[in-house]
Amino acid sequence: MKKFIFISLCLFCLSVRLWAQPDPAAAPEPTLPENRQLYLDKPAQSIKSVKYKETGEPLKGELSKDGKRAFIRNYTRRSRVAVEVRYPDGTEETIERSPCFIDPAEEM
Repeated sequence: MKKFIFISLCLFCLSVRLWAQPDPAAAPEPTLPENRQLYLDKPAQSIKSVKYKETGEPLKGELSKDGKRAFIRNYTRRSRVAVEVRYPDGTEETIERSPCFIDPAEEM
């Protein structure tokens, strides 16, 4: 009899825990804020292009006033980004950043 009560209690606790789980289909998918920024290694003069590295899809990008940050306006999915920058000395470089280094931007 004790065994029966113990097993019934365990099954009851298990069923309560299973029913208490939220429905994953009903949970809204988190959205990224559209205004993002990434920091450049050194101050740049201009940005030639900003795009997703894997797909080559272009993004809208602009340079901060001090030239140390690149703002991305339509960054909607977590993916690696390639930014082509031009420095004041005339050299050009393609900088790649992973999603870990792309931060939310408060203002542009």
